[in-house]
Amino acid sequence: MKVRFLLNNEEIDMNFNSNQPLNYTLMELNSKSNRYLSCNGKDCGLCIVLDRKNDEIIQSCLTPMFRLQGADIITPDYFFSQKVASYVKVAYKDVNMIPCDECIQKRTLLFDWIANVLETKTVKVNNQKDSAFYQQMEKANETRPQSPREKVQQYKDFILSTHSLIKCNCMTPGDILSITEAVLQRRRH
Repeated sequence: MKVRFLLNNEEIDMNFNSNQPLNYTLMELNSKSNRYLSCNGKDCGLCIVLDRKNDEIIQSCLTPMFRLQGADIITPDYFFSQKVASYVKVAYKDVNMIPCDECIQKRTLLFDWIANVLETKTVKVNNQKDSAFYQQMEKANETRPQSPREKVQQYKDFILSTHSLIKCNCMTPGDILSITEAVLQRRRH
């Protein structure tokens, strides 16, 4: 099957097995890395990517190539190398907490995505709207919290459930919430 999509802002237009998981394709396109293959459907979250077209975080090991027609995929390693990620890196330093080497790129992408979601009130995880969160955001639309601390407290279940996609235990829930608050604070500047 011919699939055309953007991968880290570069157009990919190739024939793929339509049921082949995206993580295999990422490994083939970046032969020097096998980090996407290491997950292999274990639901560990190490293979997450951002689909900017649909504004959702997806697990590449569970996403068949046929779903990517017209997609705009950003990988954590690419995002981490971009200037736009710098405010998240500064937030890590602000609270003196840095994720481990195994998950820092993935968490950096998640922290940025969560901050975007909290500002735009749209959320999808693994192709499904988190209806409880969406309803909570709609209900709070007129009285949205103003400070980063208020946002973190109001949406902590969403923040923690999103980070639970990554099964690495290097961070506690308190660490994740503290970093999220620092990220939101940094975005204001």
